[in-house]
Amino acid sequence: MDSTLNSILPDGEGAKVGEHFYKVSQSMLQGRSSRENSQSNSKSNFSLPLKSAASILLAIGAIRFPSILARIIMGGVTTLGTLLSLMYLSRSFQQYVVSMFQPAVMKGLHKDIREIKKELLKGMKGSVLDFGCGDGLYIRDIANAKDVTSVMSLEPNANLHENIRITAEKYGVTTEIYPKFSSQLLAERGEELFDFVIIGNVLCEVPNQESVLDDVYRLLKPEGIVYFVEHVACVAGSETRQFQDMINPLWKTVSGGCNCNRETLKEIWKKKWQLFAWEVKTSGPWFINRIHLGLAMKPKVGTEARL
Repeated sequence: MDSTLNSILPDGEGAKVGEHFYKVSQSMLQGRSSRENSQSNSKSNFSLPLKSAASILLAIGAIRFPSILARIIMGGVTTLGTLLSLMYLSRSFQQYVVSMFQPAVMKGLHKDIREIKKELLKGMKGSVLDFGCGDGLYIRDIANAKDVTSVMSLEPNANLHENIRITAEKYGVTTEIYPKFSSQLLAERGEELFDFVIIGNVLCEVPNQESVLDDVYRLLKPEGIVYFVEHVACVAGSETRQFQDMINPLWKTVSGGCNCNRETLKEIWKKKWQLFAWEVKTSGPWFINRIHLGLAMKPKVGTEARL
């Protein structure tokens, strides 16, 4: 009797299962043997060894099946655990995995906000920074804006750079790919560089939202505009919010650092933006389908009063 089967089933049940399948296989083969005997007497000489061999094979298969299934399950769990461990320990491996599925996920999300996004981006002009641009999802929108004069695609994940180049070439957009972070861009190039900044599902995964928003504020020219879209935390105290808080450590590991329970709009509001924002429910997973999107304008010095 297979030891793994006995370890899975209650005491003695492994033997009962094996005996049951052995009897069933014998009964099936006896019926088959009777039919064969009625067709040809010569075949009856082979029915006994055939029946015995097949019965033994069926019984062994029935006994060992739970063992094989258990090993498959354990192998899957081990593989998943190894993958999650690598993603947790290695930022570069995490970025590689995310780069494989992120484009499809983002395209699915943006189908639900296509029309409102189109309206919010139609005023894009001047120098544009696509902040944390991923694989270049917004390049098509940039190509449709007639008054854009220059484009920078800021994306530290090098695994996505080739996709950015391909997309930019497809839509005829000339863009500089900046492979570092916003703090480094400020240090190297200075402040007040851009008329328009696109932040699409970036603030959910940056280590420090306040610091990044400070960088964006400094990179914008006076009266420059930020377009933002982010999935955000659900209402505090709700069952969905409790689930978000519980699952966030795992979600953060498998999604490249994304947090599903951030109150991003509150962080944006802390700056002295002139702010217009909307809430949209998308068709995405129920715990990340609450979306805030809108425009925020950096006021001129001395005119920080909110609209």
